[in-house]
Amino acid sequence: MKRLLLLTALVTFGCGSSEDDAQSTCGTGTLCIAFPADFNGFVKWTSTPGTSDVVADPGVVHAGGPRTVYINKKPAAGAKEFPVGTVIVKEIHTSDDVSQRKVFAMVKRGGNYNASGAVNWEWFELVRFVDGSATIKWRGVGPPSGEAYGGDKNGGCNTCHGAAKANDYVLTKGLSL
Repeated sequence: MKRLLLLTALVTFGCGSSEDDAQSTCGTGTLCIAFPADFNGFVKWTSTPGTSDVVADPGVVHAGGPRTVYINKKPAAGAKEFPVGTVIVKEIHTSDDVSQRKVFAMVKRGGNYNASGAVNWEWFELVRFVDGSATIKWRGVGPPSGEAYGGDKNGGCNTCHGAAKANDYVLTKGLSL
């Protein structure tokens, strides 16, 4: 009986927590703090080719080459912006080995996050695993120092996505509001 109680306590309360285990706030109101679990299974979401009207250097891995964009939930017809909790993932098909592909994401965080850039959006680079799960390589208002993103080590997500301010900073044609 004591063993059963101990096992129940361990399962119920765990032995600690990590960002991977943290409970998402996405979909619960006016703020969405995304965790790795919020990206799991993204390849099963609604998808569209990753095309846009922004002209980018074809050698830039983020914008060049074949890519697929996934969205966790499309906004209602006639929406003027994407709702808080929207998760958009872009996978660049640079390799047959899915764990070697570049994967970027944007999450509608809310709370006036990224106020001087793509307002309410947080940017991510993900690492995708063969089993369909993902983890976060970096997150924030742009890539951390030393990360090359879009071929411009001094640039960031807000620069290009600012061209799509009228579409709530989403560049992909298949996700036009």
